[in-house]
Amino acid sequence: MKLCWDILNDIYIARNGDFRKGNMYYLYRDACKNCREPFLTLKQNPGEFCSRSCAQSNHNLGRKRSSETKQKMSVSHKGKKCNFWKGGVTELNIPLFDTYAHQISYAEEVRKSPENDDWLQVKCTKCGKWFMPTMKAVNCRISSLNGGYGECRFYCSDICKENCDVFKCKLYPRNFTVNKYYTGYELTIWRAEILKRADNICEYCGNTAVEAHHIKPKKLEPFFALDPDYGMACCKECHIKYGHVGKCSTGVIASVICKD
Repeated sequence: MKLCWDILNDIYIARNGDFRKGNMYYLYRDACKNCREPFLTLKQNPGEFCSRSCAQSNHNLGRKRSSETKQKMSVSHKGKKCNFWKGGVTELNIPLFDTYAHQISYAEEVRKSPENDDWLQVKCTKCGKWFMPTMKAVNCRISSLNGGYGECRFYCSDICKENCDVFKCKLYPRNFTVNKYYTGYELTIWRAEILKRADNICEYCGNTAVEAHHIKPKKLEPFFALDPDYGMACCKECHIKYGHVGKCSTGVIASVICKD
């Protein structure tokens, strides 16, 4: 889309650095292929033109060609006959330094391969050895750095991958012992005690209470998780309306990193 104030007023920058408008993500492009003006294009389906009018003005758009011409064009763009031929690196699954290095260098150590200056090498996350990853591994790492799922770090072998302390570990390193201050059964007993004290009446609205709310969030104050004095009986509606708002909202509590 073309850049203008009416459009930019509704756009903000997401955490991963992309431009966002509603549920759609956009990438910044320096120049439209037709008018050479900067523009935003959909991340899921990036284009080369800033607008439909610029796309329609392209001389190749809508042109019809015979099957014979299409076949000749296809042959001319394959193998060594193609101007973009780089030695068959796609078939060999070799990532090129100029193509990928600038996309991951801020998060990974990269260098040119001693065997070929065009090839990319990275360091193994576990042992620190220099090696050449596959194109798929590089693309997965780029996707992860841009806000995709997981980390997709580089490993020189399956042995390093399986022995890495952070491989497949989302919250804690491997073999890390998490202190458990309470069990699910103990929370059930605590809930029953809270409801019994309040005669099953919501302490907010007076309707029938079916849930118990921690006045002190149990993630932030686990020591008080089983203390009946820090609980309130409430109905489902009031639990959401009054219990999970502000500093006690699920999003805020989930973002807190407990160091101890």
